[in-house]
Amino acid sequence: MGGYRPYILFGAVPLALAFGLLYYRRRSRGRRWSPSCWRRIFCFAASTTAVNVPLRRLTARITQDARERSAISGARMLFSTCAAVVVALATQPIAQAVTGRPDGARGFFVAACLFAAIATLVLPLVFATTR
Repeated sequence: MGGYRPYILFGAVPLALAFGLLYYRRRSRGRRWSPSCWRRIFCFAASTTAVNVPLRRLTARITQDARERSAISGARMLFSTCAAVVVALATQPIAQAVTGRPDGARGFFVAACLFAAIATLVLPLVFATTR
């Protein structure tokens, strides 16, 4: 399985759960930054690190040729930027479709869960197609 690929495969679901929980909002009791909020942030940061570091390091393991590594890194950055644009453009309409208003916390939670589900499908694909 290699040194990096298991983290990508087995980290996909915890990352998706952490991402969804990051946007989950329960009824406030007057405090904006509760201990559970900090736990969610820590969980997301740990999950992101567990998946992203191996994903980025995998480029150096795929090829030793500097030009090929540059091409792979450039493609990753290109697709990452495209995904960021899609998320930026789609989040507000998804949130509005769910709640009927553009600023509903529940709508943003649903949008985050949708994006997390898509990432959960993509990361095992990355695992399956890399050696």
